[in-house]
Amino acid sequence: MATNYVTIGAGGSATVADVDANVYGLGNATLKAGNGADSVNILGNGSVSIGTGADTIRIGGNGTIAVSTASTAPDLVTVVGSGKVTLGGGANQVQMGSGSVQVGNGANNISVTGAASVAIGAGNNNVVIGSGTVGAASSSSSSRDKTAVAAGGSGNNHVTVLGAGNVNLGNGANTVLAGSGNVTVGNGANTVTITGAGKVTFGTGADSVSIGGSGTVAGSTASTAADQVTVAGTAGVTLGGGANQVSIGSGTVSTGNGSDSIAVAGVASVKSGNGNDSISVGSGTVSLGTGNDRVTMTGSGSIAAGSGSDAITLGTGNNTVSATGSTTVTASSGTSATIASGSVQVLNNGSVQTDKVVSGTVTILGGSGAVRFVGGTSTTTASLKGGTGNDTFVGGAGKDTMVAGSGSNLFEFFKSTQTGTYGGGAGGTHVIQGYTSASGSLYVEGYSLAQLQTMGAIKVTGGNTVITLADKTSITLVGVTNVNSLNVTTTPI
Repeated sequence: MATNYVTIGAGGSATVADVDANVYGLGNATLKAGNGADSVNILGNGSVSIGTGADTIRIGGNGTIAVSTASTAPDLVTVVGSGKVTLGGGANQVQMGSGSVQVGNGANNISVTGAASVAIGAGNNNVVIGSGTVGAASSSSSSRDKTAVAAGGSGNNHVTVLGAGNVNLGNGANTVLAGSGNVTVGNGANTVTITGAGKVTFGTGADSVSIGGSGTVAGSTASTAADQVTVAGTAGVTLGGGANQVSIGSGTVSTGNGSDSIAVAGVASVKSGNGNDSISVGSGTVSLGTGNDRVTMTGSGSIAAGSGSDAITLGTGNNTVSATGSTTVTASSGTSATIASGSVQVLNNGSVQTDKVVSGTVTILGGSGAVRFVGGTSTTTASLKGGTGNDTFVGGAGKDTMVAGSGSNLFEFFKSTQTGTYGGGAGGTHVIQGYTSASGSLYVEGYSLAQLQTMGAIKVTGGNTVITLADKTSITLVGVTNVNSLNVTTTPI
């Protein structure tokens, strides 16, 4: 086919039939061409409407370029200024200063240095823009636009937004890099990186998401794929039932029934599903499911363990741990608690750690430091075992078994619940094992040893010493038969 050479004067226009044409516009120009392989160069602003050939178009200023949507040929388009470009389904290449680009289902390379609106089809596209939006045509687009992007970006796309952007892609395996903004992708295996603040929404694929600032990450709750999420700042993360890995600065995390790994450096609110989860938080609240979970909390907070066999490690904060299953709690002082079904408080207020029974059935083992063991209410059953430090045992209103440690031991019994960390209460049934006067002492509020003897509150029976008070408090010292050897102090700690 012969090549036609066409020159358009400044402000002029031309129409070229279905032949190959070489068109040169001296200034601003308008061109309508057919289905040939055309080469168009307009020095100023321009408007080009062209057919199905493999065309090369350059506009030196601002311009509009409309290629037939039926085209599958590769077009090469350059608009130096602001442009509006609509292309067909070929493997097109577009370079533009700013403006809008709509392409069909080919594998396109699109670069816009400034603000842009890019609508892509089902091909594997490579898109770089300064700022703006990348995705499918909106429902308000013309029929021509919707035909060009009918598949809505379902290919495997690489999208880069240097500044703020909104990206909405389909079910391909997409790679997205943005300065800030919102990214929505479908059910493919996507990699999304936002260097600043952002929001990412994705489907059921195995996705990798990284946000440099603060943000929101919302995965499909129906997903069973393993997602990886990192947010440097404050985040809200919701994921499905895969084996997910989450690391955030602070914020909320909610996951499904997979075995998840969750790390929150600061304050957190974590709700996990029924998998075997590994969770590390600075402080805050953690709610577990029915799996066998491992939780570390370095600061203060509360942990609601589930019905699985959970292991919880605490730092130097003030914590409350409750459980419906078998839960082991290890504190910073070396103490450990086993909760069959109930809750404990671990309080670090000064040099002495307080381990307090709140509800249920609890076993607490002392460590190397000084510990204050506090019994619970009338419905609790506690086994309190001293360690190598100087320990204090405070009887509650329930059933307590107190085992003296190898250090100095003080056993305290109050007439009523004490304020602060003293705790305790009257009317409980207490059993003390391992008591010796050399390393242990008793405090029974309101009574000295002589007073207890005078009122007949002390009896030796079955090889044990039993103290019974009017408020129905019962204290049994196992293996102690010499009442006069009891070291009863009138001063509590």
